[in-house]
Amino acid sequence: MKKMIYSALFSSTFLFLLLFPEKGIRSAADGLLLWYRILLPTLLPMMIISGVLLQSGIAALLAQPLYRLTGPALHLSANGTYALIIGFLCGFPMGVHALSELRKRQQISENEAVYLAAFCNNVSPAFLQGYVLHRHMAGLIPVFWVLLIVYGSPLFYGLLTNVMYRKKNHARTKPQVFLQAKNKTSLTAPDFAMIDVSIINGIHNITKIGGYIILFSVFSSMLNLLPPQLSLIKSSLIGITEITTGIHELSLLHIPQSLKYILLLDAAAFGGLCAIGQSKVMLDEIGITLAQYLRARATITGIATLLAAVCIR
Repeated sequence: MKKMIYSALFSSTFLFLLLFPEKGIRSAADGLLLWYRILLPTLLPMMIISGVLLQSGIAALLAQPLYRLTGPALHLSANGTYALIIGFLCGFPMGVHALSELRKRQQISENEAVYLAAFCNNVSPAFLQGYVLHRHMAGLIPVFWVLLIVYGSPLFYGLLTNVMYRKKNHARTKPQVFLQAKNKTSLTAPDFAMIDVSIINGIHNITKIGGYIILFSVFSSMLNLLPPQLSLIKSSLIGITEITTGIHELSLLHIPQSLKYILLLDAAAFGGLCAIGQSKVMLDEIGITLAQYLRARATITGIATLLAAVCIR
């Protein structure tokens, strides 16, 4: 079934590029500009610096203040706490990028990495406030409610699934011993060898992200061929496909404001299939399947819908 879906998707994309070359070129150029102007200068330095921090052990040291809370409350290691922080503050796909780097170095258990990967990969606060709130929601909703809905949803999901995570830990070893073992990270001074490795890994990952953005920009352009009568369905599908274009399309809908805002916040909470595609290889390195990750994002989006329905009237 999955092979049939992929075959149909890429065959239709190939036909779209042949039949509508101008639309295809324009959408690919839009994706390239988004990558070059926004993601390349923001994500690549962050990936390089994060790689150096993880290799040197400084990441775990920086996470120590919050770890004093997450250790006892969520049963996380200091390295896991760092991935949680960067996943909430730095945007897609920095959360799973940090976890994949930690898994490569055996600095975090697979169980903890899989648990965190399901909910620590989120939009950045800068994107949420600058692009979603002020540009497309006209600042009519208080920032507090937007932050509560978009970031409260994954945190609530993390709390709900923490019970199962703890049970798996208890089945393997005693919690206190488990925590101590995970936090034995040696601290070394950063050097040029670490920087070289981080630059190579960062360029590799940011190049793949650029390819996914271009590809999903073309997918979004294909959805724009749907007739105007299906504008709600079309905009919702684009929101599921790629978050930046989707939020813009959703903001143009002529529907009640409360429903529009719920759809916008849902798109921000889900993150888009493009972001999931960017994270796919990293998810494989962590040990979480695509189906597991999709179920987690869908559940988080459902929680965001409920929160938005209560908070936005």
